[in-house]
Amino acid sequence: MFPVATLIEDKIQKGQLTQFLANNGGSTCADKERVIDVISGGIHLEDEFNKGNSVYRLDSKRPRRNPSPVISFSDADYADGVVPGHVDALVITTKIGTNVVKKILIDNGSSVDILYQNAYARMDLGDRKMTIAKGSPLYGFTGNEVRVIGVIDLPVLFGSPPHQVWQMTKFHVINASCSYNAILGRTTLSALRAVTSIPHLKMKFPTEYGVGEVKGDQ
Repeated sequence: MFPVATLIEDKIQKGQLTQFLANNGGSTCADKERVIDVISGGIHLEDEFNKGNSVYRLDSKRPRRNPSPVISFSDADYADGVVPGHVDALVITTKIGTNVVKKILIDNGSSVDILYQNAYARMDLGDRKMTIAKGSPLYGFTGNEVRVIGVIDLPVLFGSPPHQVWQMTKFHVINASCSYNAILGRTTLSALRAVTSIPHLKMKFPTEYGVGEVKGDQ
């Protein structure tokens, strides 16, 4: 049995995952991308689940010649229009597969990555299929139980060329009301080795070519 990361790399070499790879001349998915806008209504649930998720990095397999870069924040990192002293959540827009998805919450308090069914139903997923979930349900702060409809592995883009990476993320699809389309939790943030700053509404992470960053949508 080959490791999943090895199988992914083999597919990349065979040209089977080109739609998910960065292209400095522009996205290879530009003609197919679908925009998923905000889901209105509902409340935010911070879900807790087991940590058995698998996240696979789709960047280069070449050995790193230099140690990971130092990640820091300064006043120069304040995103456009961000007023110091706010208490807003870090919410981003990025690609999940060929879909441009808005209202993705970066949540250090969630141990699982969530994709809400309303967003899932509107996404172009090609031949990717959701599988039936096995295991425990999710629980929020109030102790309410949320059943997982299924799980699906989808690539998520972070950063911009040349400081960008795709992460293959295991999303747990749930049917619940929420003002977000998806939640990225500790599993993905840990695999990405990301550092977040709420005052700056920004997330930074190491890449093969230096520090990548994602700005929040205030």
